[in-house]
Amino acid sequence: MKKYSKAPIEEAVFDIRIDPALAMEGKELESLYTKVSDFYPIKEAQKTFELIGEIKEGELAKSQAKDIGVIGFRFWDADRKQVCRIGLDGFGFSRLKPYSDWEICFPEAMRLWNIYKKEFNPRFIKRVAVRFINIINIPEVRFELEDYFNNPPQPPSGLPQNVAEFLSRLKVKYEENFFAIVTLALQMPTVPNVASILLDIDVFTEIPFNADDEDQLKNVFERLHYIKNDIFEKSITSKTKELIG
Repeated sequence: MKKYSKAPIEEAVFDIRIDPALAMEGKELESLYTKVSDFYPIKEAQKTFELIGEIKEGELAKSQAKDIGVIGFRFWDADRKQVCRIGLDGFGFSRLKPYSDWEICFPEAMRLWNIYKKEFNPRFIKRVAVRFINIINIPEVRFELEDYFNNPPQPPSGLPQNVAEFLSRLKVKYEENFFAIVTLALQMPTVPNVASILLDIDVFTEIPFNADDEDQLKNVFERLHYIKNDIFEKSITSKTKELIG
């Protein structure tokens, strides 16, 4: 895929879900911090709560939150542009805007994954995904969606064609065992006379394989990357391509 000079990527996500039957507690996840803190010094704990409710006739409903404990951590770099997420169910890495390119971000994701894998020794990978969240800023507020996007959502014939809001979400079976969720939506305006359009591409596979099979993991990620690029290129028109350089 062409590398655009003004790539609209707000966030690139690399996600690996594992067999949840790990012999560890949430608090043990924190031990990974010492191995990544040189580059990711900001630590945030992720907790979960269970809401317990009680309903009695003639009385107001009562509820209380039970602290289940730590289920994961986020480790941010000093600029809060990159984050490593670790949990009992898997690992994730995100790069926020400005995104450089795959050749830089993917190796970093794999480096962090290998630290996680060595520390906690998961048996199986059960899901792998890449998600690229794009915000395309169109420098006009009145325009035809089809000028910028291929096959955009449109009102039925006979209804007013002035679209004020829209949200389109499609789950596509791209090929055997590879799926994509493609979301197109109008965002709340943040800049005068500019329309911001969300193009969110989430590509994943759920074929389980051995967590130690690094070659297969890399091949799966490369395939997901190709699919993501193909969907992006086929979703936008030449006018959008000119806009993002």
